[in-house]
Amino acid sequence: MRNMNLEEAKNICSTYQHLLRSSSFIQDRIEVVEAILPAPYNQRDQWTFYNLYNTTKSLEAATDPYKNDPFDIIVLIKVCYADGLIDYGYMTLENFLAHRRSLLPDPVNNQ
Repeated sequence: MRNMNLEEAKNICSTYQHLLRSSSFIQDRIEVVEAILPAPYNQRDQWTFYNLYNTTKSLEAATDPYKNDPFDIIVLIKVCYADGLIDYGYMTLENFLAHRRSLLPDPVNNQ
């Protein structure tokens, strides 16, 4: 996605709230959408934001250090493996949507 200000990012996040708790079944795991959040556009800052959000569970606290910076949107994902292991991660909304599209069967090639 293009970089945007915090308010623009929050508006786009609200558009995608229907994805919350949706899941994908992939071989040995289930991926569940936990949150859709505005995050700093810079990838290094996204990691810091992600950790701060997970610690505070406060969007305001996590975005405050970046409020004048460009923003993107990230999707927080809980991954549940068949062996019982649970992991957490995130990806940009753009990458998440491409990932979800890649999981759909191809009706032309019957896959």
